[in-house]
Amino acid sequence: MNGPHDSTADQAEVPATAVTSTTEETVPPDASAATEPATDVPAAASTGDAASDLDGAGDADVFLGMSAGDRVFTLTCVVLGCLLLLVHWARQEGAGLEPVEIERLDPAAYNYRVDANSATWVELMLLEGIGEQLARRIVADREQSGPFASVDDLERVRGIGPKTLARIRPGLQCLPPESFEPEETP
Repeated sequence: MNGPHDSTADQAEVPATAVTSTTEETVPPDASAATEPATDVPAAASTGDAASDLDGAGDADVFLGMSAGDRVFTLTCVVLGCLLLLVHWARQEGAGLEPVEIERLDPAAYNYRVDANSATWVELMLLEGIGEQLARRIVADREQSGPFASVDDLERVRGIGPKTLARIRPGLQCLPPESFEPEETP
């Protein structure tokens, strides 16, 4: 009866005959415990804190103004956010991705050729070794002397010699100029 949860009120309920009797009949100490009503109420409930325990908001359950359920929810959200940030970072860094191989054509497959008889100076500038001034001189010579019969005729332009012509020959062609004949309308 002298346990940690016993109160002084429980000790007062023990009858005097349980301790000693005039007829020398002794009652074992366990027999008096069997006559007491069994209560499983914690000591806090017997002191008047039962109202705070019923709503689940005891002082031990509140930390940083959050109940235990709020802390679990907040922790879950923080962990989930960190995982999502980690996944986003990994995808941005290319983790788990294989490099993409691009099949490209050989440089010769781009066979870009300009017609010297119809190209503007801007189109002629696309060729390697022809700048703005040389392209304008080619167009001016064509307008003044007529169309080029072959690529070799480009040597008549000032600034184009055998070396320059050999360098630009793969990108040039000379097609015969198309004659424009308007249709006669009756």
